[in-house]
Amino acid sequence: TKAASDVTIEIRDDILKKLNSDNLLPMVRDNDGELYRILEQKHSPQWTYYYKANVKKNNGSRDFVSVIVKEKITEFYNHFGYLFDSVGGNKIIINAVNMGDCHNLFKGIILYYLHQFSQDKSPDSMLTIIVNVYNDDNVHSVFECFAHKHLLRKFIDKLDIKIGKNSTIGNELVNCLVSNVRFYSKDLSDAEYDYCHLAFIEMDQKTTEGFSNHNDIRSGTMLEGLVSGVSSTYYGQSHSYRTGYGSKYNIDDTTDLISLSNMYNSAMYVFGESNPYISNNVLCTFIDDKETKTIDKTYNSSNWVVFIDPKVDLNFFKNADKDIMIIHYSDQHTTSSGYDAITVTRKTEQYVNILREYLVENSLPVSDFGSIRAMIDMFNAVNGDWLLKLISSSDNFRKEKISIQSAIKLALAFFYSNDIIWIPIALEEILRVSGAIGLSQNGGLFSAKNLGYNSGATSDDLLLFGVEVRDGKVYVHIYPLEVKIGYKNADEITKAIEQIKRTKDIFDTKLNNTDGKNSLHYKFYRNFIAQLAIISAEKLNLYNIWNKQNWCKITSTDIRGKLLNDDFIISDSLHDEIGDGVIISFKDGAFMREVSKNDVTIIKFLRDDGINYLTKSVDDIITTLQNMQDIEGHLFAANHISPEIENKTQSDDGSNTYAK
Repeated sequence: TKAASDVTIEIRDDILKKLNSDNLLPMVRDNDGELYRILEQKHSPQWTYYYKANVKKNNGSRDFVSVIVKEKITEFYNHFGYLFDSVGGNKIIINAVNMGDCHNLFKGIILYYLHQFSQDKSPDSMLTIIVNVYNDDNVHSVFECFAHKHLLRKFIDKLDIKIGKNSTIGNELVNCLVSNVRFYSKDLSDAEYDYCHLAFIEMDQKTTEGFSNHNDIRSGTMLEGLVSGVSSTYYGQSHSYRTGYGSKYNIDDTTDLISLSNMYNSAMYVFGESNPYISNNVLCTFIDDKETKTIDKTYNSSNWVVFIDPKVDLNFFKNADKDIMIIHYSDQHTTSSGYDAITVTRKTEQYVNILREYLVENSLPVSDFGSIRAMIDMFNAVNGDWLLKLISSSDNFRKEKISIQSAIKLALAFFYSNDIIWIPIALEEILRVSGAIGLSQNGGLFSAKNLGYNSGATSDDLLLFGVEVRDGKVYVHIYPLEVKIGYKNADEITKAIEQIKRTKDIFDTKLNNTDGKNSLHYKFYRNFIAQLAIISAEKLNLYNIWNKQNWCKITSTDIRGKLLNDDFIISDSLHDEIGDGVIISFKDGAFMREVSKNDVTIIKFLRDDGINYLTKSVDDIITTLQNMQDIEGHLFAANHISPEIENKTQSDDGSNTYAK
């Protein structure tokens, strides 16, 4: 790519892969009116491929499915290792439900075994994987290549997998697959499914008889169409989720690309049909939320159920069955318009018991299930991975991550303002400082390593993302938040200050374009953070985390469109009030609460506060803070005066400058 100054700019591969037009026209018809959907492919990025929507062999064809499969096998083994001892037979059972030809599911299993080889494990010590494939009779799976070794080798050769120069690994892999993997073909219509540890399922979608107005479907386009996804919207009257091209909350439909996409999608609704062309009417598919037979059979037979590329939102699972617990979801492989995988379970006792034990140990009330459910919901709203890890982690990890819930409530209460909506985001989901949620430290778009910060400490707790609207402009305030619980060494605060400053520097450097260079990277970084903020606000709203806060102002108004299309200003107007970030401390042995503000705002509370706030609401904590004489005067609402409007101008080199 050549810049205006004739300087070559290197664009990272993970960013280039997101630059495609697929979802600007997600569905087409042929001359006979038959529906086709996008087929993801890498070999010809300048072309868009479609497949017949009624061909189930392409279910599960999204490229990220293989990564999800490898992640989930690894996570389940790590969390429930005791199931795979000598008594358990070292076997993991997987049900593949409506997953088409299972091409990427099988690839995920291969990736899992390759990782085991990289850890110098022998095939004898590796898990045996049993796969039950539930499909319609006319769908054949790639597992049938096990019948002949040369077909298996041919299948592996076609995969885009780096096995290495050592041919011995390739031979060992084939032998390992033959000896360690078993598969069985089953009928999707069976009355009951066999028990499994993990189930991967893709929902069926049907073509609607009518149409949808693209103004009624939430937009999946971002950066004015440079990045796009397909959105799903719930229609209460028909009790269905409709998926298709949408433009709701788009801030500008007049750009050439968006206008062309609007017309193309409307044209495809009538192509091959006798219907007249009507502007704004577009093709869509739907999932009826009453069609639960296959899903129920999967729930009943499985420990974890992983929904692949679900064309529904989290509400589908939260409202469908009070016994269903959403334990994890991944939204890092796709755009903000959807989730790439949602993991749920009916086997909730283990998570409930851990949280109940913690409450009992700390003399907190557990007379009803409500307080435990609220804690589970808070984990899901901020970082579901922390909840998963509670089972297999140390007591110190449990204490730390459970106490973060108190810190979130205290932060929301302390910084409450009528002008700013503060959204807490898990920093692990941004900087990948610990390789969380399935992406390695090398793999995240905004990972510390990919940004060139691969040495030195960064914050790994929370980010406060504040959204403020003044005179029709959207201003964003970004501050890292580090939580310290139960520590005794004062050096912990010094370390936390260093982490805050370094993390703040990363955001200031990468999200504010000061020299006009690498502007595409800059736009993607800002868009990535904006996506996470919107997703986090949606989850906070879904799980009723502080109902007084109007999360829908972020998720369901034009503010959403402005955030996703880079029409916002990152402001430093609160620096004098907050500094570079926030430290919340619940210290052992502390006997008084205090707040200090210098380079960083340090909120020191008692260790008991870190425990007691677990069962209190944000409103209760606000009232408590307002009644603390030593703290009330430090509250953000008491000190914050909306600053002068910052005027954003553009220099000759294309960079943004600000004036107060």
